[in-house]
Amino acid sequence: MNINEFAICIKDGIVDYLPEQYKDAKVTVCPTIKNNGRKLTGLSVKRPDCVIAPCVYIDSAYDDYKNGSNLEEIMANISRLIIRSEVSHEFGKIDVESFLKFDLICDHIKPRLINTASNKELLADTPHKTIEDLSIVYYLHLTEGGSITIRDNLFNSWNISAEELHKVAVANLIKEGTKFKSLNEVLGFGSPDDAEMGMYVLSNTSGTFGAAALLDEGSLNRIADRIGDTYYVIPSSIHETIIIKMVKGLDIAAMRNMICDVNANVVDLEDRLSDNLYIYSRDEGLRIAE
Repeated sequence: MNINEFAICIKDGIVDYLPEQYKDAKVTVCPTIKNNGRKLTGLSVKRPDCVIAPCVYIDSAYDDYKNGSNLEEIMANISRLIIRSEVSHEFGKIDVESFLKFDLICDHIKPRLINTASNKELLADTPHKTIEDLSIVYYLHLTEGGSITIRDNLFNSWNISAEELHKVAVANLIKEGTKFKSLNEVLGFGSPDDAEMGMYVLSNTSGTFGAAALLDEGSLNRIADRIGDTYYVIPSSIHETIIIKMVKGLDIAAMRNMICDVNANVVDLEDRLSDNLYIYSRDEGLRIAE
């Protein structure tokens, strides 16, 4: 079986492995484009008493199948994943009307940064704002681990401007707060005051989509107060960035090569942000280092 045939097989049989309350559930195969064009095969199981349902991905289960795992065991594992996802996300408690009313859902809107060139398909029907080689997109933070990217159809139903969407998302980011620690402290090698390396990690409080902390101008200026008006920014992932004090004679080309190498060999495809090095200054904001 290929992945599509496998997905249909799971779709047709998964209800038999789920508890009684799922006997009338609607099962749907939902191909999904994740960050940087990564394509996954999802399975949505919507019970009649729930307005929406979480999507679980079955690609790793397909790998297990190709490696010889028993199909019944795979079905059982997927059923447990579906139940666990619904419980942890509490999707059944969400009122679908809240999604359609901006004033009821606006406190859950947050921004995230993605690479523009690597996400053209996603951006084609997603409200976004461009900053250098990056795009700001927006998502609904529902519960721990649960989020929904805001696409054009939902955005248009709110009857608001793109600028209002952006302002609300950034305001929620600022309200959440940011984390700024020396790299030594993050690695457990020093105290908060140990900044001899001149390298720091910037993220949001949750650590999820934390590169968006670069949109908090107040935080960037407070960093400038601490380490200097101009500094370098390494886009280590969509979840965090590394801040480096401005130093004379830094080989920008070598730094860019290092970033490319780390992205290619260390960072998961879905977590990659950019191969560029950035400079932040109070006067010019964030820009690609030349």
